[in-house]
Amino acid sequence: ANTIQEFIELASILILGCAIAAIIQVFLPQSLFLNWGQTPLTAILALMALGVVFSISSTADSFFALKLSATFSNGAILAFLLLGSMIDLKQLSLMISTFSAKTLIYISLLVLQLTFLLTLFIDFNFS
Repeated sequence: ANTIQEFIELASILILGCAIAAIIQVFLPQSLFLNWGQTPLTAILALMALGVVFSISSTADSFFALKLSATFSNGAILAFLLLGSMIDLKQLSLMISTFSAKTLIYISLLVLQLTFLLTLFIDFNFS
């Protein structure tokens, strides 16, 4: 019974994530993404924001990132994948029940800064 309940919960989240990714691909113009991907700085920041908002699961995120790989640099894609798995809206709502708001802000800012610096370093040195 637990396995079936878990499967139904995860399958519904995966379907919802795929629907969100499909809606973004259909309704947001690609020129908007192309404008964001012009410089490494804006590309990383844009995909970090998308990673926090649209983090579905690591599997669905990788399919979404694959579609963006033609537009964005490797560092920006890595920022999307890293930050989406560490800080997202679901996890923040879950962590607020465990940690104080001050601790949550410190953790989030530290993760944001380190992810940004790491992916910027990778973009400038390995891309």
